[in-house]
Amino acid sequence: MLEDLLSAVPDTLTVDDVAELTGYNRTTILRYTRKKYIYAVNIMGKLYISKQSIINYLVTDKAFKNTQKSEWHENVILKFQTKKD
Repeated sequence: MLEDLLSAVPDTLTVDDVAELTGYNRTTILRYTRKKYIYAVNIMGKLYISKQSIINYLVTDKAFKNTQKSEWHENVILKFQTKKD
């Protein structure tokens, strides 16, 4: 479902792109990359994150248990839950 939802999103994004897409603060995305929740590659001082890495994080128990989800993330979960029903 997330792959379909993000089908128009490029395969590789910057931290700012991910923050804009998910509604999370840039600092939060950087923290998630430091903690390896979201994997990023540093190329010449700039972090790049694969779309698949974002998807992989969003479906983890850690992401679901996050009590401070962005509005976008909450909406994605609601879409997922309604699709299952």
